[in-house]
Amino acid sequence: MKIFEFYFNPKKQPHTKYESFCYEPANAEEKRLGYLCAAGELTNILPTNARLLRELAVAIRTVYYSPSHADPAIAAQNAMRAANSHLAALGKKENISWLGNLHFAAVSVAGDLVQLSKAGNIKVLLARDGQMLDIGADLENPNLTPYSTRVFPNLVEGKLLAQDKIIILTKEIFQFFDALGVLRAFTHLPTGNEHKKVKELLRPYEKQLKDYSGIFVLLVMDKIASAGAKKREFPRVSFSIPSLPRLPAVKLPAIKGLKIKPPSLPTGIPTKISIPVRVSSPNILSFLHQLFSPESNESRKKIFLVFAFLLVLVLGISIAKIQDKRTNDAAENKFLAIQQKMWQAESLLIAQKESEANILFQESLEELNGLDNAAIRNRVEKTRKEVEEKLTAINKVENVGDPALEFTIENPDFSPSIILALQGSLYVLAPSQPTMYIWDTQKQESSQTDLQWSFDAAVDYDPFLIFYDKKQNNIIAGDGEVIALKLPYPEFAPNTFTSFMSGLYFLDAPNGSIVRYPFFEGQTELAPVVWTAVADKSIKDGVSLAIDGSIWILSQEGSILRYRGGKWQETIQTTLWPKLSHPAKIITGSTLPYLYILDPPENRIVILDKRGNAVKQYRSEKLNKLKDFTVTSDGKTIYLLNSTEIYSLSVL
Repeated sequence: MKIFEFYFNPKKQPHTKYESFCYEPANAEEKRLGYLCAAGELTNILPTNARLLRELAVAIRTVYYSPSHADPAIAAQNAMRAANSHLAALGKKENISWLGNLHFAAVSVAGDLVQLSKAGNIKVLLARDGQMLDIGADLENPNLTPYSTRVFPNLVEGKLLAQDKIIILTKEIFQFFDALGVLRAFTHLPTGNEHKKVKELLRPYEKQLKDYSGIFVLLVMDKIASAGAKKREFPRVSFSIPSLPRLPAVKLPAIKGLKIKPPSLPTGIPTKISIPVRVSSPNILSFLHQLFSPESNESRKKIFLVFAFLLVLVLGISIAKIQDKRTNDAAENKFLAIQQKMWQAESLLIAQKESEANILFQESLEELNGLDNAAIRNRVEKTRKEVEEKLTAINKVENVGDPALEFTIENPDFSPSIILALQGSLYVLAPSQPTMYIWDTQKQESSQTDLQWSFDAAVDYDPFLIFYDKKQNNIIAGDGEVIALKLPYPEFAPNTFTSFMSGLYFLDAPNGSIVRYPFFEGQTELAPVVWTAVADKSIKDGVSLAIDGSIWILSQEGSILRYRGGKWQETIQTTLWPKLSHPAKIITGSTLPYLYILDPPENRIVILDKRGNAVKQYRSEKLNKLKDFTVTSDGKTIYLLNSTEIYSLSVL
């Protein structure tokens, strides 16, 4: 990393002091903690606080480079606590003249990890490839008290890329640069010989700058190495680069009179290296004489063949290396583009635009999954885990290690696919088999009964169950009352049905329709009402329906259609992660505020609000053979049929 410190007329303001302090690692122990820079402005200075800026810098440096610190994140946390303690101690001694007059920032860079904290009116900016971000904007702390222990309340952290530039500016210099658009030029400042280029850039403003005082510290990243960080307790704010319009490159000539501290370079490196070479001329001449003598035709042929083979081998290796470099460079460029997208997603999270961030993180993950290059494989894997952690939090995913097992059906010949909840009991059914298992959730007792009829589907219709026989096109209610269903049209072929109030609703996906049968006890035949006005092609992919006044249809690719009054109202395309993959069933009701969806391929239950936003997801490796589920009327308990096991989840 290169560090440049510029002072502008520091003696012009007699009652203001400006100082900057930049430290490079002095040994192998400090090298893993990276670089540390601090800069500050103290206004209305009094003799008692003449050394305050230096005292703060020394306190931060001493703790940051402590031999006990191996992790730069922990080091920064403890260093800023030391700065807070120093200021709190001054307050207790009734030395409070610095309140409102202290403007101080500290920045650490370890590998690709940058951390900063600040107090007062000082700017810390990040310039990257045409973009400029105020990465210290969320660190303002206006409510200081004389005995405050949190002058530096938070740490900002983020990831750096090669050629990033961090800029620290005191108030007057920032206002000057900002007003004249000088900051835009730094977003395109070329790398190499930066101190000269900064002078050229500022030359046109030499006369105007004589009226301003302050500090400008420039940190330029060159090679970036990854730096790990452990879990920490100190409050932190992540920063990102939002999607901003690319600023035009600005080329300005130089200025004189700037105090510059160029980066320190290692000394003692020799400029010339002499390597003794011994040449035996007689042997070489003898070899050449033998090679080109008339008697050595066969030898020449062999040697030429060897040379030709070596030439082809060298060319082949060179071409392979060039191709590998091109492949690696292309993969690196793709990886950097993915990182840019992740930073944009981070900024959207900070702006509380969670749904937009969710989409960008999912795109980033998909691109990372398609990026397979040995040179960056470890970095890609680390980044993939970071993205998955973000998506897990955004999409409210909870991994349930051990869901509560209610009971297991100990019958190897029984293959249930339906579970229903009614009046405190669970009913487990297998359409191809006549046995029904019953579990009393209050008494925790099981029983079974034999059914005298065949059926293809069943629903609860309080106070009894209703079964549907597709072949006979009739329903069986209660204890076996058979009620015929009139065909709404000859091709009627429903794939599922449900109940709501005094009606049974059948989803006929192949024919794109919903058919309602008004149901009242005592009837022997039910007349149909085709609920949808015309055949709806969008219903053809429907796998399940649920009703709360509107009819919700779940399609096999994961979209949700809402109908009301026989007419389509909207289609909800969820941005859920992981994406819904062949969901099996949807449940809602007039007493349920959410949509509950069974997604067997992902071993999960998904809970959405009725706009399609994630409320909660429950996943478990044990739920690997999900068949069906049901929700209690209060929405607090979900029962899941997993092969012959019944699990329960207490939700929300």
